[in-house]
Parts: sequence; structure tokens; C-alpha cells
Amino acid sequence: MAIYSVLDDERINARADFFASLGSRIESSWTSSVGSLITSASETENYNWIGTAPQLAAWEGEALLQELPNYSATLTNVEYLSGLKVDKADIRRDKTGQIRTRIANLGERAGKHWDTLVSDLILNGETAASGSGIAGQAFDGQAFFDTDHSYTGSAYTTNQDNDLVAGTLATLNVATATAPTSDEMADIIVGMIGTLQTFKDDQGEPINDDASSFLVMSGTAAINAAVVAAIGLQTLAQGASNPLAGYAGTGGLNLTAVLNPRLSAQTTSVYLFRTDGATRPFILQDEVPVNVYENDPGPTTRHLEVTAQATRAAGYGLWQHAVLGVMS
Repeated sequence: MAIYSVLDDERINARADFFASLGSRIESSWTSSVGSLITSASETENYNWIGTAPQLAAWEGEALLQELPNYSATLTNVEYLSGLKVDKADIRRDKTGQIRTRIANLGERAGKHWDTLVSDLILNGETAASGSGIAGQAFDGQAFFDTDHSYTGSAYTTNQDNDLVAGTLATLNVATATAPTSDEMADIIVGMIGTLQTFKDDQGEPINDDASSFLVMSGTAAINAAVVAAIGLQTLAQGASNPLAGYAGTGGLNLTAVLNPRLSAQTTSVYLFRTDGATRPFILQDEVPVNVYENDPGPTTRHLEVTAQATRAAGYGLWQHAVLGVMS
């Protein structure tokens, strides 16, 4: 005679509930627009960025061919696990689907995991501090948000700044740093986009001159409200024209506002990320994608186990596709 398992109970379908919620959450996540998903095949992956090819130049005398620089970053995968221990009696007595809701919530949480990892990267972006599964620096050895990015061995070594303050971007000087007006935010976003579009590669060529799609992130409701207004309105307070609307019309820009509560301690910061580049600001390294496992230890145990597992890491991609602005 077959032994009945609680997993056969029609009141619980852990995999279906989990993956339905997981898929829905991943589709709505902002991380897919700022992170490049990379499939990993080993514990540690090395990312080599060998610079860019030189522009055509007049051929005078012997041809001068450049050697490729070699920048690299290393990212180590980490095993992650979360789970529920569910009393079998609770499953039997559950008339309102609460157990299935809890399992679906487990899938939703797993779907937010990239958000958590990338938020940690953003928070650590000015310090180059490393954490579990997080590469602590940009590929040039600097903090991701830094005032003096450069290309080692390149003739184009002029420092480039993606960690902006009022001294380097005047529009970051606002009346109230924690609650900028929509007028002020429009000017800030225009200035941050302009800064990003001036960045050059290791050959001295513009790297973002064709950028047209951006995500603007903040950690507080007050700043996000200003971002939303600055992006969405043709006119701002008291009938003033919106410089961002004009800029967007001229450049054909696509702007998305994201409120990220994980950054709530950053009460005067606004972040701009390019989202239409072949390489994104962050790396999402997946060795073992999220999966769910069900286990009924047997009729002599009181509990059913449902666990979500993944092996992955998040790291910094191109600093040239990100700008931090700190208001004062």
C-alpha cells in the first residue's frame, strides 16, 4: 500500500504557487534594466574588459597599432537559501489558502533577491567596500562612484567623475536637500544626463553619446516625488516650463523613476543609470537559478519543508553608465 504524502494534498501545490509568484516579481523588477544577466559555470568568474578599438586615423608612415589594455574584475558565487517549515495539520485545516499564500510569498521574496544584492552594491558604491558575493570595486580598481576614474596605460587618462556634488554640478545645490522641488530635480536630471554623455572611453571617444534610456532612482518618497514630477510634467511649479521635457523632446529620451526603499538612508542622493547599453552598470551572475524544493520527511514527522535555493552573485559592471548626485 502506498504511503500518503501531504504533498499529494490538493490544498498545496508548492512549485506552482512559488514559480507563479517568482515570475511575476522578476518581470516587475527594476534590476533587469540596470543589470546584465550572466550565466556562470564555476565558483568564481573573471570579467576581463580589454578596452575599446581605436578610431580611424590618418595613415602617415608606419602603421601604429595599439596594444589592448587589460582590466578585470572577479566575482565569486554564493549559495543562498530560504525556506518554510509547515505543520501538516495546518495544511489539513487550512480552509482559506493561507499556506499557499505563504509559499507564494516565498517565491515573491526570491524574485526580489537581485534587488537586494544590487541595492547593496549601490549603497557601497562610494566606498569600494566588499560584501558577501559582491565585487568591491569597479574594473579600474576605484570605487564604483568616484571622482577620478581613469584608464591605466591609455593616452587618455583624464580623470572622469561620476560621484557628483554641488561643486561639480551646480544644480545639486538646492533649497532643501532632502526635499527638492520638481523644478530643481528637472535641472539636476538634465545635468546628470549631460555629465554621463560626456564620458569617454580609453580611446578618447564618447561612450554615451547615443544614450537615450535612463532609470532615475532614489531612496525616499520626497525625492522620488520630485523625480516623477520632473519626468512627467510639461510645466512645473507656477507655470514654469520643464527643461527636462524640452530636453527629452530634443534628445528622444526615455526616463523611468524608481523608488527604492532599501536606499532610505540616502536622504539627499539621486542615482542615474543608463539602461540601453549593451553592457549594464551591474552584473547579475547566475550559477544555479532560483528553484524550490519540497520535502515530506515521512508520516512520522509533523512538518513539511519547502525551501528556495540559488547560487549567484552581483557585481559592478560599467561605471561609465552610472552617475550619483548628492544634493546640498
